[in-house]
Amino acid sequence: MWENKNDVKKHFKARKLYNSWDERCLKLHIKHGVESVGGKWALKCRPHNEAVGYAGGDYSAYHLTFSLWKIRCPTSFLIGEKSIQCPFKFVNKTTECMADRRVHVMDNVGHLLVYENPDSVAEKYAMFLDDMVPRAYARSSLDLCKAKL
Repeated sequence: MWENKNDVKKHFKARKLYNSWDERCLKLHIKHGVESVGGKWALKCRPHNEAVGYAGGDYSAYHLTFSLWKIRCPTSFLIGEKSIQCPFKFVNKTTECMADRRVHVMDNVGHLLVYENPDSVAEKYAMFLDDMVPRAYARSSLDLCKAKL
């Protein structure tokens, strides 16, 4: 627990995981991620609750990777160059069974890339979606042609 929100910010800025975050994201994290408890500040998501969320993660990930081949729509994976949890070689190899997938690597960010460089992440997603619109339209036109036959 912290005495005030300034102490909360100092705490996060001193941690390796958070010191690479975009200032706007850290500000939002503090604004919405902590609460006043008995005159002090504490995380809304208590450490125990967060840990429970990760329980069984390896089991879930194992089964997820063996279902990726079922995904037939265009899919984009955006990963951080410095990510230890999802390195490029793993993501590329694991997703090669997918019909229409792209793997993009962002420079100078880790696993939490959306917090580290939100503007670039938004730009990458927008580019993916811009590319999908003509392809989706072409597919729907082909489906309509097949339906008429």
